[in-house]
Amino acid sequence: MTQLTGSDWPYCDSSAPAAVAGEKDACGVGFLAQLQGERSHWVLQQALRGLGCMEHRGGCGGDGDSGDGAGVLCEIPWEYLRAIWPEAANANGLGMMFLPKDPSLRAEVQRFCDQEAQSLGLTSIGWRAVPVDSAVLGPLARETAPVIQQWLVQRAVDADALESLLLRLRRRVGARVRKEFGAEGARDFYVASLSGRTVVYKGMVRSEVLAQYYADLRDLRFAVFCGLPPPFQHEYSSSLASGSADALIGAQR
Repeated sequence: MTQLTGSDWPYCDSSAPAAVAGEKDACGVGFLAQLQGERSHWVLQQALRGLGCMEHRGGCGGDGDSGDGAGVLCEIPWEYLRAIWPEAANANGLGMMFLPKDPSLRAEVQRFCDQEAQSLGLTSIGWRAVPVDSAVLGPLARETAPVIQQWLVQRAVDADALESLLLRLRRRVGARVRKEFGAEGARDFYVASLSGRTVVYKGMVRSEVLAQYYADLRDLRFAVFCGLPPPFQHEYSSSLASGSADALIGAQR
């Protein structure tokens, strides 16, 4: 395995190291967008349809029903969120947070999040339980599923500055949880996304089950102009599969 040293990639806007710049693997990635920027639920449906077409690429657990992970990244549907969650009218950043099942630990993590946001000059607006249907999960996935909540934050800065702050916040919160709970305890916490632009809905599900699991994805008011169904993602606490990076790098060449 190639060891990468002396590079900030992929954590800054720099060229990929020569060791991976030419990578082109079999993993694929889809992207759908309405060219005029018109938002609709149809765009999300097509992204989910594309994800469903990759069902054959995913693995399945020993229970025959738990997937090895699937998700969709899309524009934050602010109009939808403001319709169902009035506090969203005061926010410009959204986190998709995977939290511990234990109520006391969950409250501690939320406190850490609020404190770290404040340290960066961000205001924590509130939390929302994301509606899910655990009945569609396989037994293995159901046993390990986290509590999934969305987190609203706000700061009056331009979009690029906000993204920079939210990336720093994500890193700080992760480090704080690891410091307080240790590496093992921190396994019950994960930030699926934290941005003012995009949100990620993901889970240890088969690709065809994702929209059945998340009620948000079935709501006709959930309207976006772009969506990206990435290749399969492994477990609840992972980011894109390694092949995704290869596919994205290859697509740029």
